[in-house]
Amino acid sequence: MFGKYKIIALCITHIHDERNFNFVCALNDALNKLGYKLFIYHTCYDLYEQTATVVGEKAIFDLIDYDVVDSVLIFDEAFLSKDIVNDIKQKADKANVPVISIGAEDKKHISFLLNYEKGFEEVVRHIIEYHKVRDLHFIAGRKNDIFSDSRINVFKKVLAENNIEYTDDILSYGDYWSGPTQAAVEKLIAENRVA
Repeated sequence: MFGKYKIIALCITHIHDERNFNFVCALNDALNKLGYKLFIYHTCYDLYEQTATVVGEKAIFDLIDYDVVDSVLIFDEAFLSKDIVNDIKQKADKANVPVISIGAEDKKHISFLLNYEKGFEEVVRHIIEYHKVRDLHFIAGRKNDIFSDSRINVFKKVLAENNIEYTDDILSYGDYWSGPTQAAVEKLIAENRVA
């Protein structure tokens, strides 16, 4: 508690992304109506790489004062380094501060999982069923990533329901970055697989 207000510490990366920004604004509005205040701890990077800048940026989460905050809310899916997320959770647990995780399953803390599959399925269905596209290629995120694998499974499901054969050559990985995604597209063009 800080003064007369209960405090929620939000831990997030890429607050400048439109989706994250909209989430923070909506959360702040809702909490203000309930008499809570939101302290935001964020970085401009997703903390995937271990560059000097990233190492310096992640120190922002060391500034959380667990004697003041009443709860820690972690937008888990925004962090590509789960070590940082785990560190925040351990410090909160040690201080007996409740943790709420958004976007990742957490057996120890309250967690909210977002249903991205439904929206993604609607997009894939629209392309196949409305636009009648049958020559498809899917550029996924990273290999062995829960969100990427989930979208791949949805893609395969919709293909099967529309009698379109799935083969491994209609799948590439873009690693959620422009460089690998561009390389995948350039490979498709070089192989004359793009109309």
